[in-house]
Amino acid sequence: MEVLWVKLIPPCHPRLTASIIYCLIYHTPRALSQAVLMEHIINTCDILKIRYPSAKFVICGDFNEINTEELENALSLSQVVDFPTHNQSVLDEIVTDLSNQYLPPQPLPPVGKSTHLSILWTPIPTTTHHQPPIIRKYRPTPDSLIRGFGQWLVHYPWVEVLTVSEVDIK
Repeated sequence: MEVLWVKLIPPCHPRLTASIIYCLIYHTPRALSQAVLMEHIINTCDILKIRYPSAKFVICGDFNEINTEELENALSLSQVVDFPTHNQSVLDEIVTDLSNQYLPPQPLPPVGKSTHLSILWTPIPTTTHHQPPIIRKYRPTPDSLIRGFGQWLVHYPWVEVLTVSEVDIK
């Protein structure tokens, strides 16, 4: 049994997902450590949920016929791989709470000499368009020009404007 935990902070992800915690698993075939593995994953996820409340979880890897239902129920996760990954069995699984943010997984050919299919799990493209920044150009007006404009307003002969009675002519 092998387990690796990784916490990633994606630069472009929905606002409510501050980080994604990955648990990568390899469980050897016919090993008697299924209960130990499930207990380890559930306990570690509980600890990490307390420490990182906005984190999302992806638990994936070669489970080798381990039933992940206990994991799914205990942590409110769902298994998203719905095709056989080795012969006619789903041995490689993705158990997550991010299923609504990703497209359904797609099978790919095995890598190298592996007999397991690879899995492509792609995020749903976002439709947010980034607005270009608004650039405003202005020239700072020196105090001397503001004072000069004020002097012009005070000394202007406003009689010609005030004596006209029609608004359209003013």
